Formats: sequence, C-alpha cells, structure tokens
Amino acid sequence: MKKTDSRFVFDSFRDGTKFPPICIFKGKRLSHGEQIPSGVIVWFQQNGWMDSELMKDYVDYVNSNLGKMGIVTLLQ
Repeated sequence: MKKTDSRFVFDSFRDGTKFPPICIFKGKRLSHGEQIPSGVIVWFQQNGWMDSELMKDYVDYVNSNLGKMGIVTLLQ
C-alpha cells in the first residue's frame, strides 16, 4: 500500500475518552488479502480523503456513539 492510499481519523474528548480510529481508503474495497486490525473502522471514498459526505457520516457516527455512552448528543 502506498502512503497516499489512506487517511486516518482519531477523535477523543477532553477527559481522554477515545473513539475507535477510522481509516479512509481510496476506492471501493480493500485489496485482496488486506486485513484490518480489530477495533479499526474502515470507510471508502473515491479519492481517499474526508469529503462532505463522509463528514456527515462521521457526525452521525459520533452522535450515535455518544448516545451509547450515555452522553447527550452535541452535534446536529
């Protein structure tokens, strides 16, 4: 894999609570035989970066996980 083929998103709260890392790959699927470590979320995007659609997905992802953690939804 080339360095430019993926991006990572790491997010946490001030108290140190962390969300699982998100890896954004260029394209539509992983190469044959490619494996992702457990606990890493994988998303795909045509150019391999965070665009407006993935940002909306990310906000939805954060909101749904805040609810699971018993935290009031902050982003809308």
